[in-house]
Parts: sequence; structure tokens; C-alpha cells
Amino acid sequence: MGVPSAHGDGTPTEPRPNFIEVGPSRRRLAVLIVAGVLALAGCGSGGPAEPAGAPAVRTQAQARADVARYAGQTAGIIRTMTTNPVVTVAACAGGLYSVQAVYRLPLYVTRHAKARATLRAAWLANKLPITLDITVDGYRGAISTITPDGYTIDVVTITPRPRALSLQVRSPCLKKP
Repeated sequence: MGVPSAHGDGTPTEPRPNFIEVGPSRRRLAVLIVAGVLALAGCGSGGPAEPAGAPAVRTQAQARADVARYAGQTAGIIRTMTTNPVVTVAACAGGLYSVQAVYRLPLYVTRHAKARATLRAAWLANKLPITLDITVDGYRGAISTITPDGYTIDVVTITPRPRALSLQVRSPCLKKP
């Protein structure tokens, strides 16, 4: 007995796989997302971008204010606002801690490349290093920097049909006063 035809003309159809094929640009985007998530968890494993010397001494309130300030400045540069904040405090080795926050920046995908270009120009004008700069398909991508006081800022396209960017701001590992 043959395979039922979807064409109505008796020609057999190929069985469909139980998975969705993912094109190369979506694979790259998935890798970017995973890298961003791993970077968020980085402080607990020794910490990303710790400044040279002893860790800075900051209260959690001061660190949260710093993260919020950097998020607000980043959103202001690309003329949008921060929404849906998720702020967490994570332990680092040696009794230190880090504050991380993830925000949603409402912005249609057609404006993502321009937003990253605007951030790149502003960060370079302020002598901030660009630590990641990738565009997947002309619109989607990611850009990251690190501030002189060790805070990491990542702006990433996060979904296949994005209507927003993800802004992630992380403090270096800090010491409680």
C-alpha cells in the first residue's frame, strides 16, 4: 500500500520530519543567544571582565543603581526605553557578588542594525571597546562593550520575529562594604 497523496493525483508524498529545519542565520542567532546567556552566568565561574586589582567595594543598592544607569543611557542612545526589567544578584567566588539585569528595548527588527550602529559610534566615541559586533541577516545581531569600571553591556536580537532588543547589563564581581 502506498503513501497517501497530498497532491490528489496519486503521487506519493514524502513523510515530513518531526523537526523544523533551521537555516544558517537562525543557527548563528541561536549561538548568539546561548553566548549571551552564558555570559550572564559568567561571574559565578570566575567572572567576566573583572577590573585589574582588588574588586570594587559597592553596596547592592549602588550596584543596582549603576546597572540601571547604564541601561538607561544605552536605551537613550538608541532613542527607546527600557521595559520588563529582571534584576538578579549572583554570587561570585571569594564571597563577592555581581548584579545582572535584563531589559526589553521595544524596537522593530528593521531598526536593529541602525540601533547597533548608533551604539557602536557612541561607544567608540567614548573610547569603550567593542567586545562583540555581529549581524546575522542584515537586521538581527548583537553588540557588546565593557565600561571602564568593568560593567558589561550587551544588546542582542533575541527572537526570529523580533519586536524588541534584549539589553543585558552586568556588574563585575564586587565586594560588599
